[in-house]
Amino acid sequence: QRSFAPVSEQGSPFGDIIETLTKRARKSFLQWTRAFGGVSCYSGASMSVLNGQRPLAGIAHSLRALRGRNYALFFGGQSLSLVGTWMQHAALYWLVYKLTDSKVMLGWVAFVGQIPSLLVAPLAGVLSDRWNRHRVLLATQALAMVQAGALAALALSGTIQVQHVLVLAATLGLIMSVDIPNRQAFVSQMVDRREDLPNAI
Repeated sequence: QRSFAPVSEQGSPFGDIIETLTKRARKSFLQWTRAFGGVSCYSGASMSVLNGQRPLAGIAHSLRALRGRNYALFFGGQSLSLVGTWMQHAALYWLVYKLTDSKVMLGWVAFVGQIPSLLVAPLAGVLSDRWNRHRVLLATQALAMVQAGALAALALSGTIQVQHVLVLAATLGLIMSVDIPNRQAFVSQMVDRREDLPNAI
């Protein structure tokens, strides 16, 4: 590994100034944390810089929940899934506006896609504590895939109408209203080390 010398040792004319400012910032930060009971809103990376440690060590500390294989796989899979879901949201809005050229209908698509979360999510959160979360996640992800496939088939065939978009938006909203609270509760089962749970959340 390469080791980087402090700025003041690299011949920079501003090295002494930067070093002095860093020491003052570190002192002020420590005084502030003592005044508020040691509570800090800074990330691990920021703390490592203030404490004179390597920044990469702070970044590794900030991502420590990914050390567990199960959570790393879960995080990667959910990241891809959510990117696809939000791409589909954007495509739905673009498609309905292209079909109708109506701002009112665009608002209706957004409404029917979000109202299931308001109505169903509280109940789904309660049921996620009673059901097998792994199976529920598999079911919701499979249903989301079927919904996306139906949208793609209708759009590519050129037969899609605004009524189809409304139904598909409501279907996706219903699926996500069950998926989201269950997925968030499932995080606690994916983390191998209990001390990494706050970082995973």
